[in-house]
Amino acid sequence: MFPFTDVIYGEWRGDDGGTYHMRQIGGDMWWVGMSADNGSTFTNVFHGQIYGNVVTGGWLDVPNGAHQRPTNAGQLTMQIDNPARPTVLKKLVQTPNTSPRATKWVRMFPCN
Repeated sequence: MFPFTDVIYGEWRGDDGGTYHMRQIGGDMWWVGMSADNGSTFTNVFHGQIYGNVVTGGWLDVPNGAHQRPTNAGQLTMQIDNPARPTVLKKLVQTPNTSPRATKWVRMFPCN
């Protein structure tokens, strides 16, 4: 059984205007990110591993509704401002430099 944690669990806002619903399970982090227009401009998913105050993983654009766009994918590394009580994630490295366009994510509220 996986240990569920609420360290990163919650709703985050990217500086691209998107909303990112994040979940941490043990050392793994997951998200689904959607643009402010209910995901019409972009919808993506991410899965990564947490090592101290760094998260490294892969992201993938997914189709949403009638807006079918070419799917981009790549790798992303982010820094956690405070691993014990994170409130900000900052992009360190991304390849290729396509989606997600956010460079900073701020925690809006934790899920309970």
